[in-house]
Amino acid sequence: MALRENAQYAFGLCFARFMPLNDDLTIPRADRVIGGAGPFDFSGVADPTQVPLYYKIDAGTTETLLVDISTAADQSAVTVDEAVSALTTAIDTGTDITASKDSTTGRIKLAATSGTAVWLQAWGEFAQCVRFGQGFGCKFVKS
Repeated sequence: MALRENAQYAFGLCFARFMPLNDDLTIPRADRVIGGAGPFDFSGVADPTQVPLYYKIDAGTTETLLVDISTAADQSAVTVDEAVSALTTAIDTGTDITASKDSTTGRIKLAATSGTAVWLQAWGEFAQCVRFGQGFGCKFVKS
């Protein structure tokens, strides 16, 4: 039996990137980043009027949204509809993403509006609370 210390390797991976799966265990795409089904707990955020969400489409620049979740009836049990409404309000006209409630799963959904986009990354405190990337955020981890 050969020992690992004696093994010789001719090549290996020089670069790899990983992204957490959606909360429904599907692969995140630019047209379908899926979060949780709610209710979501925002009671621990520092400022409910400015919960940060960062996003990046393909190799573009990182954009920042400050989501005002303070209008929700209960900060510790924010519904999908309340989260979508707050996120939609934070998205400026002409922004290249949309927020909605997924019609088949009832979960919060984020999508790039460009038909040519391949990847949509979303992370930050808002993304963690609504379980984008299973609560870790949908962001590439590079190695």
